[in-house]
Amino acid sequence: MKKLIALCLLMTFIISCSSDDAVTQEELENTVLRPSKISKGDTYWLYEYEDDRVTKIEEYDIDNIMPQEIYEFNYDTANNLISILRNGNDDLRFTFQNGLAIEKNVNPFSWNDSYVNERAYVYDNQNRLIESQNSLWYTDYHSSLWNETYENQYTYDSNNNLSKFERINMPSNSQYDYFLKYIYDDQNHPFKNIDSRVSLFLKLPNEVTPNDTYYDFEIFSDLRQVQSFNNNFTEIRNSNNSVIATFTIIYNEQGYPIELQPGNGIISRRVHIEY
Repeated sequence: MKKLIALCLLMTFIISCSSDDAVTQEELENTVLRPSKISKGDTYWLYEYEDDRVTKIEEYDIDNIMPQEIYEFNYDTANNLISILRNGNDDLRFTFQNGLAIEKNVNPFSWNDSYVNERAYVYDNQNRLIESQNSLWYTDYHSSLWNETYENQYTYDSNNNLSKFERINMPSNSQYDYFLKYIYDDQNHPFKNIDSRVSLFLKLPNEVTPNDTYYDFEIFSDLRQVQSFNNNFTEIRNSNNSVIATFTIIYNEQGYPIELQPGNGIISRRVHIEY
């Protein structure tokens, strides 16, 4: 009888320990992950954080030990984003208010001081960029004034994903107006757990345009085009509702992407993500 009692106690202990150590599916799904390294082709990026804010991104070529680009994100005591430096310089020229970029001024051409390129940004009450107003003018070599003004408009779905991107009102250049529609999965975006005011500047290196698919190798967005940070797009369509890009995504057990494979199958254009 004593042996039987001892055996029962031992079994109870083993089961209890197993139950305590087991990770439930709910715990897996609620795990907070942020990218530590993103790779594409011969390029990779390393991320540093303070809580839910990115503090630094370094870009490397696999053949070099020194970073090619360094982005530093600076904050005030209230954790508002106040500047972004590239390679130690403030040449990105964003103006911030309450942690949001409200304006961007682009440097003039070296040969023409009368060149002006400005972007003004509009947000909704969830810090989502909904419109950028772009103005460009300069006096050319023949002293004639060239003006160009257009808008980028962003629409979001009920899951806080960017559902539609439109560029409109390009004067005398209507061929540059375009429309992109995004179709999503139900899994976690790699940047889901990053402050929304900061994640506006982050993108995966898989940008797609109607005329050039999967060309992009940049991870910093200057707010000409933004991405969603809740779920992952698996398909992109144009204004004719024709599919212009598809992605196959491989996830980890927490439901975060570890590999994005473009539908064109080119291995060098696959995106790899580590957390």
